[in-house]
Amino acid sequence: MSTSHVFRRLNSNLAARQPIDNYFTYFKTQVTLRPLIYRQRNANTLLAMDLQDPETKQQVKPKNAIASVPKQNLIDYVKSIPNGSNEFFEWLKPWMKLTTRKKEIYQYFTARHLQTMLIQSCYIIGDYTRMVGYLYVQRPRFIQAKNSNIYDVDHFFNTLLMCSLQRGSILEFNDPSIAYKKVQQMWSNTVNKQQTNGLTSLLVNCYAKQQGFETQGLNQGLNQIEVNLPSLEPTNMENESHENLLNGNESLYMICRTILDYSPEQNVEITRFVNEYKALGNKAGKTTDIYDEYVVSMKKIWTAKKEERTARDGEKPVEQEQDSTTTKE
Repeated sequence: MSTSHVFRRLNSNLAARQPIDNYFTYFKTQVTLRPLIYRQRNANTLLAMDLQDPETKQQVKPKNAIASVPKQNLIDYVKSIPNGSNEFFEWLKPWMKLTTRKKEIYQYFTARHLQTMLIQSCYIIGDYTRMVGYLYVQRPRFIQAKNSNIYDVDHFFNTLLMCSLQRGSILEFNDPSIAYKKVQQMWSNTVNKQQTNGLTSLLVNCYAKQQGFETQGLNQGLNQIEVNLPSLEPTNMENESHENLLNGNESLYMICRTILDYSPEQNVEITRFVNEYKALGNKAGKTTDIYDEYVVSMKKIWTAKKEERTARDGEKPVEQEQDSTTTKE
């Protein structure tokens, strides 16, 4: 997907979303009504009851049995949302208003889903601060629904840091105290504080260097491990296609590329992983690099927003603008 495609894309992937809607609707439906609605042998009984949907005011009609929905569907849907669109928020909000007793809905979401939401909102859609704030607000609901581990270090916290590094560079944020508080807020919203790939401290150090703050007191409870990234060499991917490996490691690749861009010291393990990912892309026939594409897209989005704010507010101090961003997050 080239950057030009990102900005020309006008429609989302409704084919990926529809099975999720059907799945969520099943669990939203009153338990006693599910056998009537979703079992064909009860179709005549349901129609004879002439029940009315309280939302649509239409007669409730029989529906096909519900199958489980692949987690990839939500990733595909989020990645199809075009720049400037409110569609995903408008879709997500009604589901998040349902009681957390509907655990099946809340437990459908994964850490990778949250990571995809953050990346797409920062690099493509352009509503990053709103997305961050919304995910912070929804965190207690996922805790109640026994799915709090999706707010983890590897996907959630590390992605917040990656996006902060990129936006901090473009928007020229340079208030150390605000940046420090932002990291504290990110960490306080992280539930699963056990990292598995060893990238967290490197990201924190990159952001601290960029914004000029000391890291003492941050990330208490984080387990310290060496950088440990998957191998993408041919001997380790016998049963996986190149495309699946590229897609499955795409976000990790973007984080690693960000570290290489912003770290004064190059980590051997990260460099090895990045080179293997690029080589795999070449073998798969990729002519463009996902990180390079997304950075170009993100720079267009946030440079335009910066110019709009300057035109609207005049020469607003950078510190003041960063503070307003922090309060949204």
